Amino acid sequence: MYPFDFFRQQHRPSGDFGDFFQNQFTPEHLHHIKQMVKQYHSLLNEDFWKNIYGLSKQHTLQMLPIEIWESKDSLFLSIIVPGLANMNEATLDFHSEQEVTITVKANSIKPVNAEQLLKSELPQQTYQREILLPKRVDPFDYTSSYERGVITYVLIKTKNEMKTS
Repeated sequence: MYPFDFFRQQHRPSGDFGDFFQNQFTPEHLHHIKQMVKQYHSLLNEDFWKNIYGLSKQHTLQMLPIEIWESKDSLFLSIIVPGLANMNEATLDFHSEQEVTITVKANSIKPVNAEQLLKSELPQQTYQREILLPKRVDPFDYTSSYERGVITYVLIKTKNEMKTS
């Protein structure tokens, strides 16, 4: 749904906005409003305002690319995150059986015997990404591994999802 589609729908309440907010919303309407707010937030983020006011000197790519694979019993969520010292620098937080947030703390990668950092274009901050999974999984039953710059979470599908696969 596009941001203004909710307000263009035929079943919208009549009257001004005062009447509009006094009516009760169904969970479906509230979900649409939440999605609309997320879309606006994704468009009008900090990078947008920096570019509008000319405050951004250089553009850096700030995302965590993912792949999601499936087997009969599991989903495999792979996230490209080079340079992690250990898995404690990445966390997976479940909001529901289908919605998770990955948080990664990116640090400098200091070579052995190096003493002083002279220049860095590597991101050194914390990144977050919300991910909507295509199937429901058990938020308490998963494993993780880190190999060649890729974190892989093996998420076990709920029993209902296993039956429908």
